[in-house]
Amino acid sequence: MSKTLQKLKINVFGELWTLKKVSLSTIEMEYYRSIASGMNQPLHEALIDPFFYPKLKLENRQSFFDLKGEEISGATTNSANQLDIWCEGNREKIWVANLKNTTLFPIYQVNFEEKVNTLSNGIYIETLEFGKIGSYEIMVDSFIRENLEFHFVTYGKAILLQNKFCYNGKNLTKKKSDCSITSLHSFEIR
Repeated sequence: MSKTLQKLKINVFGELWTLKKVSLSTIEMEYYRSIASGMNQPLHEALIDPFFYPKLKLENRQSFFDLKGEEISGATTNSANQLDIWCEGNREKIWVANLKNTTLFPIYQVNFEEKVNTLSNGIYIETLEFGKIGSYEIMVDSFIRENLEFHFVTYGKAILLQNKFCYNGKNLTKKKSDCSITSLHSFEIR
């Protein structure tokens, strides 16, 4: 007799910090700069201006979220950030700040990675969002805490919980998010 699969769900609430280095082709860069120039703005400022994207007249570019680029992102260790883990009708609440400090008696697998905090030439967009960062799901036979993995990245002085959750080596799928941008900043390094 086969065992019924159960849904393992992780809801992440709190503050999400993201730094994206925008990647534009030479043709895109030239076209985008000409539109930004017509708006009397440097390109990095135009990229976060919601009135810039209609002027581009590109269906696949409706906001800065649609721009390609390298990204460092994760939930901060703000004391308000929390995870709700749901499985088999049970809920477990974990504070992100406590999760990174569970080295004495580890309940979950917690991995740390360090990223070099050097910025090369380019355009960067930094956002800070607050709300439901994401809802992640996977179907499991049974829930064993030790099989759940969390990944942190250290970037400069910041320690971020990445939006990458694994159970038995399989990634949980992101289903939805509902965040509001609380801070938006762009800059260019030449």
